[in-house]
Amino acid sequence: ISSCISALALYNNDYELFTAPQNRNVKLKSEQWKSLQSVVAWAQLSEESLVSALILLAIRSLGKSKTLLRQLPESVQRPEEAVLYLIEHHQQAVPSPAQLNSSSRDLIINVLNIHKEFNLGQMLQAENLPANVLRLRMSVIQEGDEVFKFYMFFLLAVMSGLAGGEGSRFMNSVNSSPTILGTWMLKHVVDSEPASIYWNYVILRGAELGLPHTTPQDLALLRVACLGRIQDQKGFMQLRRSWELLGFNERQILANHFLADGITEMAYLMEFL
Repeated sequence: ISSCISALALYNNDYELFTAPQNRNVKLKSEQWKSLQSVVAWAQLSEESLVSALILLAIRSLGKSKTLLRQLPESVQRPEEAVLYLIEHHQQAVPSPAQLNSSSRDLIINVLNIHKEFNLGQMLQAENLPANVLRLRMSVIQEGDEVFKFYMFFLLAVMSGLAGGEGSRFMNSVNSSPTILGTWMLKHVVDSEPASIYWNYVILRGAELGLPHTTPQDLALLRVACLGRIQDQKGFMQLRRSWELLGFNERQILANHFLADGITEMAYLMEFL
C-alpha cells in the first residue's frame, strides 16, 4: 500500500502526501524531493502507464509469500518468476493484468523480467556487482527506452514503500540519498560502462562522508561500508580500525574479493546480506 501511495505522490508531485509518515527531524528535504521529481519527469509516464505501475506494485509482493511459493513449481520459486507464472497460468489469482491492453500487460511482464536480473536495493548496498549492471544494460537495450523509464519509476516506488506508512516512511532525508545517487547513475546505464557506473556510485557514497578513494583498498573498504549500512564518520572509523587490525595478506585477499567485477573476474554474489 505504501509503495502505491508513494507512486501516486511522486507522479502528482505531492510532497506533503509523500512525507506524511516521516518524523520531522529526518523529513525529506525540498532539494531531495526535487531530485526525485527529476527522475519522475525524465520517466515521462502516461496515466495508462501509471495504472500499470500501481498494478505491478500491488501484485509483486505475492512472489514473496512462502505459502504461495510452496504451491508453485520449483523452477519459479524466485519472487519475480513466481509473479510471472501467476500472470501467465493463474489469472484468477492476479486478475488485474488481464484487464489491461496488451501493451500495458507486456510492460509489466518486461519489467518483471528486468527485475529478475537486477535489484536496485542490492546495488544501493553494494551487495551486487558490476556484472549485474551489465545485465541491466543488456536488458534495457533489448526492451527499449520506454520500458527502462517505467522500470526506474517502479524502482522509486518500491524503495519508497519499504518501511510502510500512508506515504513513504522510508524515503526520508537519510535514506533517500543512496536512492537518488543510484537512480542518477543508472540513467546512464546504456551510455556508460557498467564498472564505471557501479564504482562511481560507491565513490559518491563515500564522498558524502569525505572518505578517500584513491587506492584499491580504499574502494574495497568503501564497498564494505555500503554493505554495513554505515551512514556516518564514526561508523566508518570503527570499520577502518577493524580493517587495519587485519594482516597485509588478509586485507589483500579481501580487497581482491570486493573489487572483482563478475565480468572479467570471477566474483561471488551473496544476496540479501
